Amino acid sequence: MTLALGFEILLAALLLVTVFYCWRLDRRLNALRNGQDGMREAVADLIKATSQAETCIQGLRDTAGQSSVELDARITKAQKLAADLQRLGRQNRLGSTPVKPLARASNSSTAPRTPGLMDRLREVG
Repeated sequence: MTLALGFEILLAALLLVTVFYCWRLDRRLNALRNGQDGMREAVADLIKATSQAETCIQGLRDTAGQSSVELDARITKAQKLAADLQRLGRQNRLGSTPVKPLARASNSSTAPRTPGLMDRLREVG
């Protein structure tokens, strides 16, 4: 009987070790499940932040497009003014009739005023 009793004691010890490892495995699995909940929240926050970033980038692209159109208009206006200035400069160098300032009317409301070169330069700023 001593041999049978020895095997039963060994089997009981192995069962206790198995129960201990099962208990540790259960704790680790629970910790992993709880960690996944936090991970899910983090992924949801990341998705939300990504969609907000995409919206902001689209807004920046739209703003850049509008700015580009406005800048092109200003560049075109500036090029026209530069061409006018070059033409006036060439006329003065070639000895053509000098550019005389326009005489201003005493009452500006009676005569319609046409925009001149200086007015266009002021517009471009």
